[in-house]
Amino acid sequence: MSLSDYFKQHEEQAFIAKALALAVGITLVKNFFPGLIAFLFLILPVVFLIGIRLHAAASGVDAMDLLKEHITFFPMMRSEEERIKEIKPWVTYGIILANVLIFYFFQGFVPEELVNDNLIFLPHKPNLFNVPLSAFTAMFLHGSGGHLWGNMTFLWVVGSAVERRVGKLRFFLLYLVTGLIGGLVFIGVEFLFHLRAGHALGASGAIAGIMGIFAVRCYFKSMIFPIPILGIFSLILPLSLKIRLNSLAIMSLFFLSDLSGGIAQINGSDSMIGHWAHLGGMISGMLIAGYLKLGEDAVGERHLEIGIRGAKASIGFEGTDRSLRIALERSPENVDALLSMARLKSRFHCTPEGQEYYEKALRQLLVERPGEVVEVFREYLGKYLKPPTETRLLAALSEATAQAGENELTITCLERLVEKEDLPAAQREKSHFKLATLLEFTSCFEAARTSFARFVHDYPQSLLVDKARERACGEVYHPPRSAAPRVAASPANQERSCPSCGTAMAVRRPTSGPRQGEAFWVCGAYPTCRTLEPVQESAAAPQDKPAPETYRLIFDGSIGFTFDPAETKASLVQLFRCPPEKVDQLCSGTPTVLKRGLDYAAALKYKEAICHTGALCTVEKEEPAPVAAPPSPALSYREAAPAAQAVREAAPAQEFSCPKCGQLQEKGEICVSCGVYFAKLAKLAEREFEELRSQPAPTMRRAGSVSGPPAARAARGFTFNRTAKALAVGALVIVAAVGRLSASFINQQNRDAAAQAQLANAALKQQMELGKPDTAGIKRLLAQHDFTSLENLYNGYLAQYQKEIQYETFLQEAYAIFSPTQGVSPEDLEAWVKTTGSYLAYAARGKYQADKGFEVRGTRWASETSQAQLDEMHRLHELAVQDLQIAIAAHPAFIPAYTVLCTVVRASEVSVSPKEVVEKAAAVDRRAYLVRNEYLTSLMPRWGGSHGEMAAFAKSALKEAALNPRLYTLQGGVYADEADEYYRSQDYSAAVRGYSKALQYGDRFSWLKYRAACNFYQGDKQAALADYRKVLDYDPTESEAQAELQKIQ
Repeated sequence: MSLSDYFKQHEEQAFIAKALALAVGITLVKNFFPGLIAFLFLILPVVFLIGIRLHAAASGVDAMDLLKEHITFFPMMRSEEERIKEIKPWVTYGIILANVLIFYFFQGFVPEELVNDNLIFLPHKPNLFNVPLSAFTAMFLHGSGGHLWGNMTFLWVVGSAVERRVGKLRFFLLYLVTGLIGGLVFIGVEFLFHLRAGHALGASGAIAGIMGIFAVRCYFKSMIFPIPILGIFSLILPLSLKIRLNSLAIMSLFFLSDLSGGIAQINGSDSMIGHWAHLGGMISGMLIAGYLKLGEDAVGERHLEIGIRGAKASIGFEGTDRSLRIALERSPENVDALLSMARLKSRFHCTPEGQEYYEKALRQLLVERPGEVVEVFREYLGKYLKPPTETRLLAALSEATAQAGENELTITCLERLVEKEDLPAAQREKSHFKLATLLEFTSCFEAARTSFARFVHDYPQSLLVDKARERACGEVYHPPRSAAPRVAASPANQERSCPSCGTAMAVRRPTSGPRQGEAFWVCGAYPTCRTLEPVQESAAAPQDKPAPETYRLIFDGSIGFTFDPAETKASLVQLFRCPPEKVDQLCSGTPTVLKRGLDYAAALKYKEAICHTGALCTVEKEEPAPVAAPPSPALSYREAAPAAQAVREAAPAQEFSCPKCGQLQEKGEICVSCGVYFAKLAKLAEREFEELRSQPAPTMRRAGSVSGPPAARAARGFTFNRTAKALAVGALVIVAAVGRLSASFINQQNRDAAAQAQLANAALKQQMELGKPDTAGIKRLLAQHDFTSLENLYNGYLAQYQKEIQYETFLQEAYAIFSPTQGVSPEDLEAWVKTTGSYLAYAARGKYQADKGFEVRGTRWASETSQAQLDEMHRLHELAVQDLQIAIAAHPAFIPAYTVLCTVVRASEVSVSPKEVVEKAAAVDRRAYLVRNEYLTSLMPRWGGSHGEMAAFAKSALKEAALNPRLYTLQGGVYADEADEYYRSQDYSAAVRGYSKALQYGDRFSWLKYRAACNFYQGDKQAALADYRKVLDYDPTESEAQAELQKIQ
């Protein structure tokens, strides 16, 4: 067997041999041709720039982009991009920090004699105590600053990579063991060859041991060496060329350099570098790594990285499949390998193998990295256009997407899940109801009503059936008819060949026209051969059934309020394949019939496809049309003109095969078999082709020479500097200065916070100075049914708020008038809705129903409230949500409706979440404060949230504080909630502290009044009086503050 054949069969040995050969070649050039290296260094910038230009011209990539990729301003050696980033190498960082602190502390405050006599290895004055101790202390001592920082640089480069792969405890033990062995080898060589005691200090023996482990465990990794290309000017502008070398070649260079120096030391050469400590540490590290079989893991990781790069590359991925299979053989459940293989198998077209790997990757992601599931699942759907088929995986994906708030993906999973026969009945019932609820929330109201109707039909004994029946709004579910065609009986047999071309014929029935329902033999080679014959049905053949029920699809011209109108219209343009002007005309609010003559199943598919875009559509049953008696068929329809006419009726020219599943069907928007959208398939194919054509070729990499490693210094004369103490004192001065600057920064922050609170208080004062809305006048207009004047009044309020944010509270108080506590009549609200049907009418009725629900429930604890009260509250709140959603869809800028909606959904289980409400409101008006404050309440621990979520949300609102200073007061919500708990437990002193912290972010009436009450209970009447007077200063009509002030006085 030749050497080349051997290396072809043993790929890993070939890889190692090439790296070692490179190291040997560099060493030979360095030793025998030193002038060549200097010459290459001089011409390197010119060669580099020429190579960049040639590569740019060949690959079509911009030359500046290539230049940026190959140069760096970071003049330090480092490892290539690390794939395992989730593990932080804290032990490596800790060792580096310990070495730095020990060096500068010892240099400034510890005498040199103490170190030389007791802490270096071997000590100058050895004893039973300091000899074993010094074997470890010497690893943390260094002779100079250059010695220290050189060692720490190498430890940072190789140590972090090794620690991520072997673990923290094992890494620390390996660091100590290899350092100890390196020190022993150095002492042994000194004694055997020079008959003297060696004295050494430094961490390089241990670092060399980690380098030996790195050479075994990370032999496949590349390292970057910066080579200055500006000569002496690099001291001013540290511009360097990035030279990439294999790490095994670099470790080999270090080993050969130390071996050469070590042999020279044996021959009597005097050196301050402990070469044998390096050699002992590196060899012991490689042997230990081999004993622990770390190389086996390295082979799998090498092939995994090859596979990941190949799966992303546009060209040059021939060996990717083999590398990924090797990685999967070694680790069958590796998520990255599974995902890369799935992407590789789905690169150009969808394959069953790629789908299988995607599903395996999703299963592992759900267990190991659930945060990435949604992104990968969306990628999977973009390629395969339908969710996985396995029931357990579907159920897990529906839960994961629901937790991530991806409602569209959840609906996709649930639609497939509820059709699974092996799904347990209880889980199917729960999934079906969740699907209907999500459809309702995403404004697919018709689809939601149909889903609720089907729930009522399939689960009549369910505890949720009453709620589903109510949400179905009277719709009754009709099970779809069987799609299997009736095969008529032929007097001869059920098989027939075309008399013209000999191709097998099939029985088809026209779905429209005067010959609807008749059976014809149609040539299988249609449309090339258009031969067809009528089927002679016997008397025993089944009789034709009456014409099936048909339905029509009506688009009501509106878009759901939870969708972006622009995105919905863009989706409709793609779905309908029509100009944007046509879609704008459809969305004008006028109902339009989109399709007629559909069976119920097809109508549902069309409706759900349109509702998923955000448009609202309905399905209506059509009146059956009379069917004319068909004429007597002739014996043959082979003539050209009659044949063409019959083909148009029996086998319409619009039939074609689905590119996904191959089902022959009438041309339409979606496949009746697999449900794929044909327009989406075409767009996906076009996008993949454009991406493939536009992807750049991978850039070329260059190789070069490297410099030597840091060395451990023999402890010949561990000298101290007289200026060390001065440096230490300077360091203390710097620390004091930093502390002073930090204190100044904190004081400035406090001053900024006080200024923000003053702005918030000024905004509150401005709002209160606007006065109160005319409650009596509004109620009079409502009672007189003068709805036009009423709507004009509120439209004026809204217009004023849109101009000036200080009208926010005024508008909310005007809207709060439509409440049972204000004596408003529900009959007047119903008349308003029936008369004008405006957004304000629905918003007013929704507000009334929301407050009525809270009134029915009462203010007692849940344990003291009857189930009938709770059920009635939920019923009223569901009605309120429907009215409020209609109002918001009609006029999204009416912000007070969002505030009430957020209050309702916090208290009752409805189809909308508080987070979705506040996000929609903030998208409409970034200045909104009251709805954000209501959502902050829903994040309180007693409502299922946490103080951490409250603080994060309040901080996220600060970016809009310039538009509305009152948003700054949201930060006090956490402290106020803590104070409320102290208040309920009668710990008034702690409550006062909490309310005081909250008020540092701005005044709020409730916080001032509660703090006043706590001060009163503690006997501090003056503080209580001050808080109540402050409330009255903002709002002199505040009745509670007035009453409490009179009691105290």
